[in-house]
Amino acid sequence: MRPSGRTAAFDGKRMAHAPGKEQHVTVGTVIGRYRLLCEIGAGGMARVFEAEDQTLGRRVALKLLIIPPTVPEAERYQLMRQFQQEAQAAGMLSHPNIVTLYEVGEEDDLHYIAMELLTGTTVRQLLQRSGRLPVDEALNILVQVAKALDYAHRQGVIHRDIKPDNIVLTEEGVVKLTDFGIARLANDLFRTQKGAWVGSPAYMSPEQIVGAPVDHRTDLFSLGVTAYEMLTGRLPFDAPAVTAVMHHIVYEEPHPAPELPPAAEAALRRALAKKPEERPPSGMALVGELLSAYYGTAVVSPNARWSTSPAPQQQPQERATMASRSLDTRRSRTPLWWVIGAVVVVAALVALLAWRLLFAKGEPFGVRIVDVGDAPSRATAVAPNYVLNDFELNPGSWRAERPGMRLERVRGGASQAAYWLKVSGVQLAAGEQVAISCLPETRDWSRFGQTVSVDVLVPGTAPADLRVRLEVEDSRGGVQAMPGEGATLSPGRWTTVSWQAGAVTKDVARLRVQLLCGQQPYRGYFGIDHVRVQGTAPAPASLRYKVRIGPFSDSATLEREMERLKSLGKSPFPVREGEKRYLQVGAFTTMESARRELEALVAQGYREMP
Repeated sequence: MRPSGRTAAFDGKRMAHAPGKEQHVTVGTVIGRYRLLCEIGAGGMARVFEAEDQTLGRRVALKLLIIPPTVPEAERYQLMRQFQQEAQAAGMLSHPNIVTLYEVGEEDDLHYIAMELLTGTTVRQLLQRSGRLPVDEALNILVQVAKALDYAHRQGVIHRDIKPDNIVLTEEGVVKLTDFGIARLANDLFRTQKGAWVGSPAYMSPEQIVGAPVDHRTDLFSLGVTAYEMLTGRLPFDAPAVTAVMHHIVYEEPHPAPELPPAAEAALRRALAKKPEERPPSGMALVGELLSAYYGTAVVSPNARWSTSPAPQQQPQERATMASRSLDTRRSRTPLWWVIGAVVVVAALVALLAWRLLFAKGEPFGVRIVDVGDAPSRATAVAPNYVLNDFELNPGSWRAERPGMRLERVRGGASQAAYWLKVSGVQLAAGEQVAISCLPETRDWSRFGQTVSVDVLVPGTAPADLRVRLEVEDSRGGVQAMPGEGATLSPGRWTTVSWQAGAVTKDVARLRVQLLCGQQPYRGYFGIDHVRVQGTAPAPASLRYKVRIGPFSDSATLEREMERLKSLGKSPFPVREGEKRYLQVGAFTTMESARRELEALVAQGYREMP
C-alpha cells in the first residue's frame, strides 16, 4: 500500500510549535485512526507501539517519529523531509520478505508510519542467545534477506542500515527485513544536512563513513558484515571505540575467520571490499557463493568477475548520512578522516601500553583438555537447499489424533519452497502429548535409507522445553519409537528431528509425529515439513577430547595468540564456553592423544590448567 496523501501535503515548519511532543504520548492515545495499546520498542529516531486500527479492526505496529527538542528548527524541518522520503520509499515496496507498510500520516503535529505487526525473533536476539548461528540456519536467513534486498534495489531503494536488529524471523519461519523507514529512493536528491550519518557504525560501508556517494552496493557491504557475524559470532571490524571501528572499516582488512571454509571466508572478504566495484553485484551473488562454499552448489552462480558499474544504472548516487549532530566539514581544512585517524592512533598506543603493563610479565595463557562426551542426538537447523533422498507422501493422509485440532497447508516452510503442514488448536497441559499421523503410500522405506527425518516448527512464544518424538507402527500393529525423550525444539526456528530407525523402515504402516509438552502448558500450533528418509554412513569415532587455550578477555589478544599458534604449526579456531572465549587447537578420540598435544603446548610455554 502506498503512503497516504496527507504526507505529500506535509509542512515541516509545523513541528516548531510542539517540539518533543512525541515523547509524552502514552498508551490509550488515539493518533489518526490508531489507538495505542502498548509500547514495544524505542530507538534514536522513533517510538514503536502496538496499535489497533479502529477502522479495519487489525493490529499494527505504529512508528512514531522522535525529534529531540534541542534540535534547531532548520534541522527539524530537514528531518521531517527525510521522514517523508523514507515513507515514500518504503511504501513502494511489496515483497514477502519485507515488512508491509500500511499508511503514513500526520496527526496533531505527530508523524507516524503504520506497518505490519510482526511476532518473532530478531537475528540480534538469536546471536545473543547462541553466540553464532548454525550454518544451515544462517544461510536460510541470508537467502531471504538477499532476495528482499535485490528486489528493493531493482525498485531504486537503498536500505542503508542492514544489521541483525533489522532482520526478524517470524513464528512461521519467514524472514522479514524491517526498518526501510530509513531508506531513500536512490533517484531522490540529497536533502539532509551535510555531515549527518544514518546507520550503525559497525555495519556501515567505508563510503558511508567518509561521506562519499553511495549506491546499492553499500547494502552489500552491510550484508557481508551481518553474514560474517551470523557465521562467526563476532564482527569483522571490532574495536573498543566507535572512531576506532570506523577507522578499521575504512583502512584495515576484516579480522580473519579461520573457522569458516576458505571459500566462504573469501566470499565475505569480497563483500567487505573497500571499493564498491570489487563487491558482488547482488545479494544473491554473495549468498550463492556462501552456499557453494558449504554445500557445493549455489542458488545463483556467482560471477567470476564483478560488475564495475553501480548497477542498476537508473540509480543516481546519494550522500551517506547518519542521524546525529551535524559535522560541517566545510568549516575546517582538516579532513574528517585525519581526525579519526589521529584519535585511533592515540587509542591504539594507549591500548598497547596497557597491554604491555598488564600482560608482558604476567602468567602465560592456560591450556586444558575438555571432555565433551559423546554427542547426543539433537535437533539441527535446516539448510536453505537441503538435498536428501526425499519421497512423496499423500498430503491428504495426514490426520490429527485429537479432536479440535486443524490441519492446513501453508506456503513456505523450512526450505522456503512449496508448502508446510500447520497444526492449529493445540492445547496441552504440562506433561501431555499430542500427535498427528500419516498413512504412507509406500510401506517399505528401507530402499530410501534407515534414517527418518522431519522438520518441525513451534512459534517463538512457545515454552523452551517442547519436544518432538517420531513413532512408527507396522502392519501387524507393533509400535517402535525413537529412543529417549525426543528432540528438544528451538521456539521460532525450523529444526530437524532425525531418528536412525534401522530395520523399522522395512514395514511402515503409520508414521506419528508427537509433540510432547514439558513443565509449562502450551496453547498454539506446530508445523511439519520435509518428511524424508535418507541413507546413513557409519558414524566416525567421536572427537570428544578438545584441547583449548584461554580464556581471552578481548578479541585483539585472542587474534595475537592465534597468529602465534599458527607460527607453531597449529590450526587454532575460536570457540565459546558460555561467555568465555578460547582457542581450540585440537580434537582427539582418546585422552592419550589429547594429553600428548597438551604436553607439547606446555613445552612451548603454556600453563596447564585443570
